[in-house]
Amino acid sequence: MTNHNNNVDICTIPVSNLNNDQEALSMIESQLKIYSKLKLFFINAHVVNVAYFNKKLQQVLRSPSINFADGIGLWIAGKLLYQISLKNFNGTDFGITILEWCARNNLNVFFFGATEGIAKEAKIKIENNIVGLKIVGTHPGKIDNDRQKEEIINKINSSGTHVLYVCLGVPKQEIWIHENIDKLNIKLALGLGAFFDFHAKKIKRAPTFMRVIRMEWLYRLYKEPKRLFIRYVLGNPFFLINVLIYKIQISFRKKT
Repeated sequence: MTNHNNNVDICTIPVSNLNNDQEALSMIESQLKIYSKLKLFFINAHVVNVAYFNKKLQQVLRSPSINFADGIGLWIAGKLLYQISLKNFNGTDFGITILEWCARNNLNVFFFGATEGIAKEAKIKIENNIVGLKIVGTHPGKIDNDRQKEEIINKINSSGTHVLYVCLGVPKQEIWIHENIDKLNIKLALGLGAFFDFHAKKIKRAPTFMRVIRMEWLYRLYKEPKRLFIRYVLGNPFFLINVLIYKIQISFRKKT
């Protein structure tokens, strides 16, 4: 949770400082023994930028939750602020690690989000690759009114799921999870952006070498320049400036 000893603050957002996937899974397991429900979010430079302007998202990420570092921006921030290397928990990849963990532990999963048919297609492809995985339901991410909100929650609760994947984009997915988790009969809810689109093969992923060096964002910008121009071309420098300002603030607090 946010008060975990291994957390570091990245521009006021607490992020877990872990070494590998096993440590991350162990952390989830240990927290589930303490708390009946968990929220898990993946924090990249874009999420930090959105939280800078969206105080509601900032509150959500600072509320009891597990926040994993995602991407080169967080790695740079860790180096600049604390001289540490934050491990990259890319949501598109680590989301599969969690599904494999669900299969081993006989935990049911529900996919909520993306446009019509995408979550269902991702379900079929992923179930074919993970033996024993039970994805017990899917629902597209369109929410137009209060009746639909209630229907979605009832559908999730009646499915018998333990783990909920929510892919509505930032900040909608984080805020939705935070506002509705108490109404849900689940153990774990994750916010995972374009996870369904990637695994339904609707969005092509960057080549492996680009993922290894944490430059997947550059490939995504190349593929969708208009949609992602503000997020990356303007957003990345803004993030770095924000981190440097935060570093100055930390140094000032230490001196006073």
